Amino acid sequence: MSENLTPQPLTDPKEIDLIDVAGKTFTGIGNGLKSLFLWLGKVCKAFFCFALRFWWILLIATILGGVAGMLRDTMARPHFQAEMLAAASEEVDRTLIANLINSLQPMIDDGNHAFLSQQLSLPVNSVSQLSSVRADIADIRVPGRPMRTIITVDRDGVETEEVVAEPSPQVIRVRIETWENTAISDFTNAIVGFVENNPFIAEQIDIAKRINLAQQRIFEREIEQLTALQQRNIEQAPMLITTHQGSVPVVVDRAQTFFYEIVNFTEMLTDLQREYEMMQRPLRVIQPFFPAENPVDRRSRNIVKFALLFFALCYTTLLIRENAKKRA
Repeated sequence: MSENLTPQPLTDPKEIDLIDVAGKTFTGIGNGLKSLFLWLGKVCKAFFCFALRFWWILLIATILGGVAGMLRDTMARPHFQAEMLAAASEEVDRTLIANLINSLQPMIDDGNHAFLSQQLSLPVNSVSQLSSVRADIADIRVPGRPMRTIITVDRDGVETEEVVAEPSPQVIRVRIETWENTAISDFTNAIVGFVENNPFIAEQIDIAKRINLAQQRIFEREIEQLTALQQRNIEQAPMLITTHQGSVPVVVDRAQTFFYEIVNFTEMLTDLQREYEMMQRPLRVIQPFFPAENPVDRRSRNIVKFALLFFALCYTTLLIRENAKKRA
């Protein structure tokens, strides 16, 4: 006699309680942070207790470090800084020009003064005094900038007006550091010439010039044709036409027909000529490098740096000595 046996599952499935899992996770994270803060507290307590134990030795070491920093500043060569502001042409990316100027720094670090002299078209003795070149893009903060209204329309056709300030003009800021202040002003034309002589930038400017000149020729031909047509209409009698409302003749002076078109083309041609003149130099100097009269004051930084260095060395030496005593 066979019995029907119903198979039973080996294990009973259990639902995962997400709230319980999340609670355990946050509890573990909290315990970990608590242990970390307790450990940091013990370390800080041990540090300050050890420092208070030998405070007079650490104080003498810190004072000696400050004196060493002062002597280091007195013996160091004078350091001069200068800053130049320049506007980039719209045809050239500002970031590209800034990166190109920053490429001079590896030459300075490598001490390749001969190649640097060739790139900047300056004597070797001038570029050898250069210690740092940094370029970035900066905004000119002008108080009272003009405001403009932005009108946006949503899906329902509701218009929203927002008054915002015009964006600040961006310039390229170049900062240099030199060991001498006699040739600082010479680096203005040197860096501008270095940018202008770059083959890629020169090619971009040349392409933009050709496009600009082609557009100028088109506008000039349009102006000539409209002027000739207008002159021919002036010589002819005014033309009589009939209005749509009736048969009353209306005199139309066709000599005035092309006046506004000629004015518009002339204004656009003037704008193109102005843009062409601005293309002559991809980098236009706003503020040149001014010769620095006084060197950079780094005394406070040197004093703090050497004081902290002597403190750390003294503290480490005392800690190693005390550990050696305990082991002995």
